[in-house]
Amino acid sequence: MSPEQRDMLPPDRIAPNGLAVYLEVMARAIFQAGMRWEVVEKRWPGIVEAFGGFEPERVSGTDEAGIEDLMADERRSRNRRKIGAVVAEAGGQGRRRAVREAARRRLMLPLAARVIYAQLGAGAINDSDSEVRLTVEALTRYEDVHVVLGESMIGGRLDISLERVHVVRDYPNAMYFPAFDASIQAGGYNSFHETRNFGLPTLFYPNMETGMDDQLARCMLADEEGGGKIVKQRNAINIETAVDDLLSRIGNIDSPTAESGAWPLARTLAERLVLEVRE
Repeated sequence: MSPEQRDMLPPDRIAPNGLAVYLEVMARAIFQAGMRWEVVEKRWPGIVEAFGGFEPERVSGTDEAGIEDLMADERRSRNRRKIGAVVAEAGGQGRRRAVREAARRRLMLPLAARVIYAQLGAGAINDSDSEVRLTVEALTRYEDVHVVLGESMIGGRLDISLERVHVVRDYPNAMYFPAFDASIQAGGYNSFHETRNFGLPTLFYPNMETGMDDQLARCMLADEEGGGKIVKQRNAINIETAVDDLLSRIGNIDSPTAESGAWPLARTLAERLVLEVRE
């Protein structure tokens, strides 16, 4: 395969095991911009070494002298703007990691685990055939996965004692979203928009019998955007397949770039208020 043909292929899929992996992927994209990819590929081992394995905390501490040292090594990229962009991205990841770690510590969750948030009202957790029990079992097949079940503030308490399954009863639970890698939700209005705006990969279990609330139509929007998948027929096989897909999409979903409708509304109200004051 020629270098030109390889450049047309999608990047290899990786299994992220820490923020250093994300920073390395971002850095590779930064260095490849405007350069032949095979040149970057040849230099990559030296670049990884120079950036200390792309540990965000270490890279974000690179000062001007450190940048000059990186530029002086001819084995690596000597583009100051690219090096500076990687350092800046590391700083952003470091801040996000601090928020993530704080949220996980508050919930007493392992920092290195994959954590899935689930809020489902279909069935009791101790009913072996219920959707929530089937979902928990599908998730905990993976030894590095922990499950956080959202408990309703106005509903009954969950009677559960399962390994790597936790319960949070608070409001709003969205304040804990930095701790989670993905979620599994019904298709209600609030949970849909919270997970969509936060950019969490999500499995949706829409309630098909809600009368005026068309949860299926709402969830189809997330499916079209790529951040959500819908499970209509929930049985053990379908749920396991959907969970496998959900875990494979962790780290591959971006928050929607569309502006929240609240902001145009707020601007309109502010403009009307100004006009009224002037009059």
